Amino acid sequence: MIEILDALLHLPVFLFDLCLNIDVINDCKEIAEKPFICPNCGKDFYKKWNQLYFHGFDPHLTNKARFKCPHCKEIDACRWTGMDRVGNYE
Repeated sequence: MIEILDALLHLPVFLFDLCLNIDVINDCKEIAEKPFICPNCGKDFYKKWNQLYFHGFDPHLTNKARFKCPHCKEIDACRWTGMDRVGNYE
């Protein structure tokens, strides 16, 4: 009985966390639609939404993230072009 009451008390926190994660996943899916530009070779490349989710990229803070370019294989601060093409993300 105590276990059931304990689970019921934690249910609102679990549901709130779930809603936040769904919102973050949707943001990552939107971000994944726009390419990143490598500062070394200048080529565009795309990242999958799950790579952005686990990398923790947040376009509200910066438009650069450290990724490995699939073309030149260099790890550097690649620029996300979503701010240029969509408008300001502020």
